[in-house]
Amino acid sequence: MAFLLSTLIIDAAVLFVTFVPLIYKANIDGFALNRVTGLSNDQIVTAFTTICQYLSIFHHGPLQVPYFTLSKHALIHFADVRKVMIVLQLYLPIGAVLAFFLIKKAIKEREVSYLKLTAIISALILIFFGFVGLSDFSSAFTMMHQLLFHNNYWLMDPLVDPVINIFPEEFFKLCLIAILIIIIVINALLVALYAYFKPRLIKDPLDK
Repeated sequence: MAFLLSTLIIDAAVLFVTFVPLIYKANIDGFALNRVTGLSNDQIVTAFTTICQYLSIFHHGPLQVPYFTLSKHALIHFADVRKVMIVLQLYLPIGAVLAFFLIKKAIKEREVSYLKLTAIISALILIFFGFVGLSDFSSAFTMMHQLLFHNNYWLMDPLVDPVINIFPEEFFKLCLIAILIIIIVINALLVALYAYFKPRLIKDPLDK
């Protein structure tokens, strides 16, 4: 159950950062996208949110981005990204339902160790991806694309697909940092819950 909860935490963090464009809007001036694209901030945000909406499992129809014409390869890449995002969106509710029944069973059995185990597993994942991603983000970013996609369509030519200019690499690095922070906050909450419930519950196999 702890591994399930850990993956759900990461999944939820990724989905939150993807579909709540706080980071993008807060840093759009710093990215200097106006100079690169020739568009206003409002136009850039509109194009960005249109792509994010396309990644949603609730979206229907082809991708049409305002102010940009997409090549065939760009359309294929965004479709590939959407497939990955749909898997994450499906996993969250399915995993949450399963986790609900497992947690319910643990509460009935006065079990609390899953809170500590979840925090430990999440912390290990956090340390690994934090170290790999932040020590050399460009290489990690490239490796991630090579693992997730079986083509090189993600390597868009700005002259052919200028839409790539609204996705600076620095934005994705900030997204990684935000995901790591979310995991840290949730881990802190798990540790606090464990510390609170541990003396109030009888059964905790980790302390045997």
